[in-house]
Amino acid sequence: MAFRLTDLKLRRRGSTLRLLFAIVAAITLYLIFLPHHDLIRPLAQDDVRPSYPPRRPYPLDLPPQEVYMTFLSSGDIPEYFTSTCVLLYSLRYSPTTRDQARPFFVHVTELTPPEWIEKLYSLGASIVHTPLVQGLPERPTERRYKDMYTKLAMWNMTQFSRILFLDADHIVLKSLEGIWDDPTSRAENGVAALGAGNRGYMPEYGYFSAGFMMVRPNEDLFADMLGTREFNPQWREQALLNKYFVHSGRRPWGRLDGQYQRIQPTYEHVEDGIHAFHEKVWEEGIDERIRALWFETLEEAEQFFEENAGMEVESWELIIR
Repeated sequence: MAFRLTDLKLRRRGSTLRLLFAIVAAITLYLIFLPHHDLIRPLAQDDVRPSYPPRRPYPLDLPPQEVYMTFLSSGDIPEYFTSTCVLLYSLRYSPTTRDQARPFFVHVTELTPPEWIEKLYSLGASIVHTPLVQGLPERPTERRYKDMYTKLAMWNMTQFSRILFLDADHIVLKSLEGIWDDPTSRAENGVAALGAGNRGYMPEYGYFSAGFMMVRPNEDLFADMLGTREFNPQWREQALLNKYFVHSGRRPWGRLDGQYQRIQPTYEHVEDGIHAFHEKVWEEGIDERIRALWFETLEEAEQFFEENAGMEVESWELIIR
């Protein structure tokens, strides 16, 4: 079996009736949408480890290129691995959402489970390794935020001219190719993103989400950024970035076109033609129509990877020390 219901950890609270409804709905989706094979779920402890081909080093003589990227570090939440596989399929292989002109990179660290890296590489994701970014302000928060400062290392990846970064828990509904030529995505000051005016939990209009950003790498900017202090570290890299890139300050962040992404979307955003949305479909309170879209893409991804098992892929590995 490819994907167990427990892998999603659908978290529900409320009345007994609501809980029963959620269980029935989840099982129904499971029976309808999930193929029964073993491709893009994390390996269990007793699974036999497959053998993988050696990785090809990234050619350092290539001119800087535009790439898509996500971040996958600690193995605390396996749903992020599965979501990364789905994102890989959407950006690289899906006939309706792929961008054949730009590779998809997964940013990993020493905390990333090695078997996750091997599987993603074998499926066609390129891999970029960086050390953990440490020494910045911290406070006790959810465990999943403990390594989030390392996302800042994207600004040190000058092998790339621009990086469209998406958190792994994104669903791509329409191709994102158009964003690269959109004037709003030039990121001349280092980053372009979306803020409170684009629907979601952002606390104020001048504050942006670090889950969907166009990044323009610059080594000097990266070094300067690491000196940022006097911000609330609860949201780690997002808080630091909003301290560093002030919308009305000397280094303003650019505002992307809102047609491309929504955080915590409604189904009306889907009907309006949004290109991608940011949602943890395994958590409570998600519109079942939104959740079903992710399951449909998961089914497509698993079917594609099953039918193309053993395919030759052009993947690269880049190690930044």
